[in-house]
Amino acid sequence: MASFPTSVRLASRKSSSTLTPVRFLGHRSISLQDRPRPFALTRISPAVVVNRVRFSSSSAITATAQTQQRTSPPLTPAQHTQILATQRLSRPVAPHLSIYKPQIHSIASALQRNTGLLLSGGLYIFGICYALNSIVPLGDVTAGTIALAASLGGLGWGMVGWIGKGLVAWTGSFHSINGCLGLLRGTASPEWQSGRGRGL
Repeated sequence: MASFPTSVRLASRKSSSTLTPVRFLGHRSISLQDRPRPFALTRISPAVVVNRVRFSSSSAITATAQTQQRTSPPLTPAQHTQILATQRLSRPVAPHLSIYKPQIHSIASALQRNTGLLLSGGLYIFGICYALNSIVPLGDVTAGTIALAASLGGLGWGMVGWIGKGLVAWTGSFHSINGCLGLLRGTASPEWQSGRGRGL
């Protein structure tokens, strides 16, 4: 077993020849050669940093900087309109809907909006006419409603009656069922929301 020397030579800031005894695990002392300190463990004085980084004086900056003032002639209204028209031509244009392949969920979304407009539009028109009838006489709204119901009932069970009643019933049913489906879709998984879970 190799024997260790009796002292350790440590690097010192004041003198590199100083011998300092150091205990090694409670046994003999060891000596090491003077080694340079790592850069990460040394401190850099602020003077060194200032000497390394040279800042230009304000006079040198103002001497190299040049300012130029340019003025453009005022534009006429015709030139202004022409510039705006040129800028509008360079804007990207959204593609037409006809280039897209119709999808089931897009058709259902369009039908949902249109059936809602038809149902709510009829309700709003009837409500406005009923409210304005007390201010500006528009005729007997109640009699008009009774006449409308009688005309629908008078269609009978023929082809016209089935088609007319079916369209009105289908509009309300589709809007209600598809609205509930949209509410359920909002709480479903992302795959179901995107349509992949339903095979769309």
